[in-house]
Amino acid sequence: MPQSSSAQAIDEASAVTALLLSTATGDRAAFGALYQAAAPILYGICLRLTRDRDRATDLLQDVFVRIWQKAPLFDPTRGSAFAWMAVLTRNHVLSLLDKPIGDTMSLDDEAVLAAVDGRLAQQPDPGLALDLERCLGLLTERSRRLVLLTYLQGLTFEELAERVGAPLGSVKSWVRRAVLKLKECLA
Repeated sequence: MPQSSSAQAIDEASAVTALLLSTATGDRAAFGALYQAAAPILYGICLRLTRDRDRATDLLQDVFVRIWQKAPLFDPTRGSAFAWMAVLTRNHVLSLLDKPIGDTMSLDDEAVLAAVDGRLAQQPDPGLALDLERCLGLLTERSRRLVLLTYLQGLTFEELAERVGAPLGSVKSWVRRAVLKLKECLA
């Protein structure tokens, strides 16, 4: 006889609880399975709160780092694993939405613009310099800023994260995506 949907939901909730409890002990396989089970729901929370797919994806990564770190604090007698993870997700996203990303830096920062002009002037191929300038113009202000700070001023990802007030994983993802867009543009 097939299982009813409510019985199936109870089984899934029990499985997620067991995975979260195993994650609390440092079980990486359980953490991977927990990610598979919970990521779609937690991503939905991130997306609803940010209304930005890229940012939601970055925040989901940060949320799972927090789940890994805070799993030992989960108490199944106080609520379900999904509810605990949803609250953790919501609180994390809302705390970051209060901090505008990149607000501590503007694109008009003279030091960065001077570095760009200096590097472009040193290019032996003026066509490449123009192409690079054009492709940088296609990036969002935040992406352009992060790429310039990383590659022209030599800031580390940690320094970037601190400077823009964003999680390290998000900064790494933003820079990676920006570099991929630049490569596509220059190809």
